[in-house]
Amino acid sequence: MKKSIVVLSLLAAVASQSIAFAQSDVNTVINADSSDELQCSTWAEENIKEAINLGFVPEKLQSDYTNDITRDDFCRLVFEAYAFKTGYTYASDADRNNFKDTGQNYIDAAYAVGIVKGVGDGMFAPERPTTRQEAAVMLSKLAELCRLEKGSVNIQYTDEADFAYWAKDSIYGISRYKDNNGVSIMTGTGDGKFSPLSNCTREQAIVAMSRIVSADIADENSYKQNNQYEICAFIKDIDGNTITLDLAEYITSEDKERIAELSRLGINTYMPNGYFIYNPDINVEKYTLTEETAYNFIDWGRDFADENAEDLYASNADKEDFFKYIKPYIDKGSKVPFFFKFDGNNVVSITEKVITSI
Repeated sequence: MKKSIVVLSLLAAVASQSIAFAQSDVNTVINADSSDELQCSTWAEENIKEAINLGFVPEKLQSDYTNDITRDDFCRLVFEAYAFKTGYTYASDADRNNFKDTGQNYIDAAYAVGIVKGVGDGMFAPERPTTRQEAAVMLSKLAELCRLEKGSVNIQYTDEADFAYWAKDSIYGISRYKDNNGVSIMTGTGDGKFSPLSNCTREQAIVAMSRIVSADIADENSYKQNNQYEICAFIKDIDGNTITLDLAEYITSEDKERIAELSRLGINTYMPNGYFIYNPDINVEKYTLTEETAYNFIDWGRDFADENAEDLYASNADKEDFFKYIKPYIDKGSKVPFFFKFDGNNVVSITEKVITSI
């Protein structure tokens, strides 16, 4: 429900430069549809008004702005912002509850797209306050999914020793994402500190998501341009020059931190073949095959090479041969991963590796 807000300034004007998520300069804000007085910090006023007018702030969060925000409410807000920004919809499934202590569809949805995680032992702790480092992790993923431009200038925080290992990259990463006014989505609390263990407030969360929602999406594929990158994925379909992939995560025994993280979530990362494919949900994206795309696969049946050839590997194979080779994989919904290199949205190469095909 959209509600307009009338701001009654009770404090003198402050400097235009503000530190995101500071806890000072509190003004009284009155909801136009209610006589209740609500507390809101000066620096947060404009973003809160904008967010409510856009309609992605749940009504229950349109009050008590300086209060801590629970993990449930933060997740609801982050999912509403994501849906508003991208048009994402989520089909509810009564049997698909990822956590023992909550069954909210928006939590399942945010988990499905990789924005949120649990606290271990199958629990989400929905009523627990959201720490600032937890918020940074979720906001960083939200900014990534919304394909915002990421700058190159990093902020250095003096309390880095307090950062959890799983939050450090996100804390520094979220400061590199900026809104259209050049303001970081989330920054520190003053005096060079980030305060990772402090609780995030409602207004802090709303302001950050308002900045993400109002920020321009980066130029198409700009986050992929000027460099080649590689992913692991299952091939779902090939239609002409368009290939549809289900992106997956390829994990080896060297990825110790990621293995530990998944283990805390109760995921068995047993690697009898030396690797583990993490693919909890179907996450498809479409890419373009070009005349320069290289196809590399293992000709197990010797269908595309001389039967006396010593090497089963078909390197830089013919496109039509690859299409014939891959069709049974697609028809059977195979879970054999391939590795893809891209230049922007164009596929540079498709490679099958022996270790993933045993």
